[in-house]
Amino acid sequence: MATVIEDLTGRAGALGMKLAPMTTIAPNIIWALAIADCIHITSLVQKNLRAGLDKTAAIYGSLRKNFTAIFIASATTAVGFPSLNYSDAPRFQYLGNLTAFDVFAAWIWAITFVPAFLCFMPLKPAAESKNGLLVRFLAGFTDMVINNARSVLIISGTSSVVLIALAFSNSLDNGRSTYFSKRLKI
Repeated sequence: MATVIEDLTGRAGALGMKLAPMTTIAPNIIWALAIADCIHITSLVQKNLRAGLDKTAAIYGSLRKNFTAIFIASATTAVGFPSLNYSDAPRFQYLGNLTAFDVFAAWIWAITFVPAFLCFMPLKPAAESKNGLLVRFLAGFTDMVINNARSVLIISGTSSVVLIALAFSNSLDNGRSTYFSKRLKI
């Protein structure tokens, strides 16, 4: 973790950015997405190994199946965070730019280093997971969504339109003094 913060600090300094409390959460965001990418890859490698594939085929199959999903998650994050450049506060702008760059770098790392690392590791298939309460609930939920796809589409589409319309009622400000009640003595 210290290395990520040092790398982030070095990049921020090289770009003329000043670190602030707002920008210090960037490593947490980056780590969360990087770890999720790696978990997707390694969990499918384990599933492929349990299915009887050899190590190379299991890794290749995992990359082939996860590549698009991991790319879309990383790309949408990398595209979304620069929207903080519209903020009046430079610290938010720095957070957006640093996070966008590093999330994309984490994606490249996940699709290049993790498979290469797994090729050299002695891998054995993990034990089959037990179907606990959560797995059964999610399987039932999935079946319900598939069986009622049209209703789910109409309800989620309508909800999305309503929530997007309500988003325009938000007001943006950076005045910290308005965050607290007037009765508080700051």
